Amino acid sequence: MKKTYFKLQCKRNFHSFPGFFLGILLLSLFGVILFLGFQESNLSKIKPQSVGIVIDESDNYAKLLLPLLSGTESINKQYTFVALTPDKLEKKFSSGKISMAFIIPKNYVKDMINGNVKPITVQYGTGDTGLASLLLKELCSAAATIILDTEKGIYALDEYYFYHNLPNQPESERKLNIDYIKRILMRNTLFEEKEATDTKQIQYTEYYFAVIMVLLFCFIGILAPGMFKSDAVSLEEKLHVEGFSYTKQSILKHLSIWLFAVASFGVLFFVASVILGNLEQLPNDFEDYTFSSWIGIFIPMLLALPMVCTLIRMVYEWISDASVSMLFLFLGILLFGYFSGFFYPYQLLPKIIQKTAVILPTKVSLDYVSQCVTGDFRSVTVVSLLCYTLFLLFFSIAGTNFRHKNIIRK
Repeated sequence: MKKTYFKLQCKRNFHSFPGFFLGILLLSLFGVILFLGFQESNLSKIKPQSVGIVIDESDNYAKLLLPLLSGTESINKQYTFVALTPDKLEKKFSSGKISMAFIIPKNYVKDMINGNVKPITVQYGTGDTGLASLLLKELCSAAATIILDTEKGIYALDEYYFYHNLPNQPESERKLNIDYIKRILMRNTLFEEKEATDTKQIQYTEYYFAVIMVLLFCFIGILAPGMFKSDAVSLEEKLHVEGFSYTKQSILKHLSIWLFAVASFGVLFFVASVILGNLEQLPNDFEDYTFSSWIGIFIPMLLALPMVCTLIRMVYEWISDASVSMLFLFLGILLFGYFSGFFYPYQLLPKIIQKTAVILPTKVSLDYVSQCVTGDFRSVTVVSLLCYTLFLLFFSIAGTNFRHKNIIRK
């Protein structure tokens, strides 16, 4: 009887395949579009714009300012700095070869040392005037502030030597000037540049790829509801009377769902690996991935399916009304997904939500799928995934027995 019942459940699941396949295909296409869309905003593939630095050719001191402006690595990803003469500036703007320019006054450094500070002019063209341009403007402002502070220090030195009638004032002033110039030109060594990511070992592209995969798993409960719904009460009662308990029926039904989900996604993952492995343009985090690389990511993800399917089955078991259970499942995915960091970085959520999310199955599944993407598997996450599967299976079976007890009472 067990074998016959299991075959019957597998056959029933197969009838849900058309709707399941169509829904998964549409969601997969949408996910691929989002996934590939990351390459459009990938800064390393964008050609840097040119920024002009207008310096008088005879002013050797002013030429030292070029390393100062090009010392920030994050800005250099979008901009390259080019030394220009004043007569070439307008030609570069009119031809669109530069987007902005810094005009350094003649004898700028000498005048600064002598106490006559002239402003640096920032000229914009018709190019980008967004955030990076604002950063460049602020960089110049910061440099000007540092220079003014150094000037105050030199004046203070002069006054001190004059007040105390000390010798070697010119030599000390020259040494202080050199120390200040070194400090300004090595400004970039005062800062440590880090890329903000959602987790310690996963980049944003990888992270949201994992999110897309978990959402794809979760939405199969809406795409193929017939696979998760309970059998007719009369059939379950009849099998129970003949010695086939509700618990055994529930376990075999779960096993059939797991088998169908793993087989279906296995085929889907194989096709996706072939396609992605042959694409020429992918986000930087995946640009060197081959067919075997994608298979190495997708195959371990199949282990997350039993827990997700058991969670969906538990919802359908405890909420008998199909429409209500589908609505509850949809809202639950969105709510738990938000708490787990699907739509907003988990680390930026309130602390109380972060503590709550740790116990959510959606967070556990996301952590595991993320580790599948990075290849950094942690035994704690794998054990948690298996424990949650058994925990949800217990409550699903309990829901089956509870439902039939209520029927008997009525």
